[in-house]
Amino acid sequence: MKINVGILRGGPSPEYETSIRSGGQALFALDREKYRPVDLLVGRDGMIHADGVPIQPKSLRGIVDVVLNMLHGGAGEDGTVQKILGDLEIPYTGSGSRTILNKHLAKEEIKNMGLPAQAGVRTPFGVTFTIDKDNSDFEEFVVEKAKESFNRISPPWIIKPTLSGSSLDVFIAYDFSELLLAIKEVLMNHDHVLVEEYVRGREVTMGMIENFRGQENYFLLPSEIYPNTDAGRVKNQYPILDAITRRNGDYRVVQSRDLNKEKEVMQDFMIKAKDKLGLRHYFTADFIITPFGVYLLEIDALPAIGEEAIFRKKLEAVGSNLTEFLDHILTEAIK
Repeated sequence: MKINVGILRGGPSPEYETSIRSGGQALFALDREKYRPVDLLVGRDGMIHADGVPIQPKSLRGIVDVVLNMLHGGAGEDGTVQKILGDLEIPYTGSGSRTILNKHLAKEEIKNMGLPAQAGVRTPFGVTFTIDKDNSDFEEFVVEKAKESFNRISPPWIIKPTLSGSSLDVFIAYDFSELLLAIKEVLMNHDHVLVEEYVRGREVTMGMIENFRGQENYFLLPSEIYPNTDAGRVKNQYPILDAITRRNGDYRVVQSRDLNKEKEVMQDFMIKAKDKLGLRHYFTADFIITPFGVYLLEIDALPAIGEEAIFRKKLEAVGSNLTEFLDHILTEAIK
């Protein structure tokens, strides 16, 4: 008898399109000899459609045996979906909690891991702000927080949403006017913003899969990320702002083979972070390698697997593919 797999995708978060692509690729790659896919499309209004039919969450128990969570951002990663599925006693892939999704909270947890800075992983200094758009003067708030960031952190700055599961609405600013525009741009789509110091170095991403190929912690090859020259402009609205994106193939991924010492540091950190943050099945971590040490940028508990996604390229680099990977994490979830 085939296993009914609900592929959860879409949702009301700003990462709707990324989630649609991940879920679509999962639907295509799933082994039809072993699994029967059920397309669980979540509309922007939050309504769930099972193969096109609107349903209530409680109905999932009679429809699917396991859920493949491709719901990037928002409820898909902040613990909401995980609680619903847990209450329904439906196994699901991946991990998610508000601490993991919240970049500021995750950094605070990481600081409490007790890793010595000289031998472990640092985190960039940053400040975070939250706005209530209904009860605040938006323009005044943006100016106030831009000034506060300018006074506390030396330029340039990285500006990004505090609650986001992918590199969406991430900007680099070099002076106050750019900082002001970047904070405004992020807060147009999000309620939280994180302004961090810009750490210069080699951007490297690492991936881990649990219990894969006979290893408790299987590490995908470290990869360096190089944005394409004109990638990520802000739709010509603010042409002076550079957006740092990881969507639609606007980057190059190069396997790094000269990071032996740094690779050990990153791998040791990821094993400790997995236990500390409750990560499971698979995740990625983005780092900056500098002459002064390794800096963590962020952890992605639910990496995208769309056609141009970095995680997809990393699977291919070790001779794997989506079909093998999906079968593995579904088996782990059911087990």
